[in-house]
Amino acid sequence: MSVAVWLYGCMAVWAVCRYQEANARNQALQEQQAQKNGELEQLRERRDRLLADCRSSALRMEAVRLHEQQAELDARREALEKELREQRTPAEERDRLLTQLKADNQETALLERQIAEASQQLEQVQDQLRNLEQESDEALQLGTRFFSLLCSILLFLLFTCAFLFLFLFLFQIRSSF
Repeated sequence: MSVAVWLYGCMAVWAVCRYQEANARNQALQEQQAQKNGELEQLRERRDRLLADCRSSALRMEAVRLHEQQAELDARREALEKELREQRTPAEERDRLLTQLKADNQETALLERQIAEASQQLEQVQDQLRNLEQESDEALQLGTRFFSLLCSILLFLLFTCAFLFLFLFLFQIRSSF
């Protein structure tokens, strides 16, 4: 028997075992589900009987309504008692409000100081910007004048060189005659 056949046989046995385990587990779960469904149906029937009993008795219905009303009133009473416990005397409330007012005033003063500092810094930056713009304009004008003067000097040198070359050329022509 070859190894492949042996491995195939082992895998088949393993698969059958896994299938049987899963099948048994499935069957157990189905039985458990059927049992739970039966219990659920019994509980529904009991609930329906109890509701029918309650509906048939006006006194019981009134008791249920009063019980619900009592639960609502108890919750409301607890909320009011909590609110009453948390309530301060007028003097305590005045002190709390005064403390809050002082804290708010300090925060406002701090914010006003910060705004004043920011405004002052903004003015300084704007002054520096104006100075830079003025210096830039002056530098641009100076640069323009310098460039104009440089162009004039270059033109003068160009004409001087041209005149010298012409003079040398004429001098050379005259010397050759």
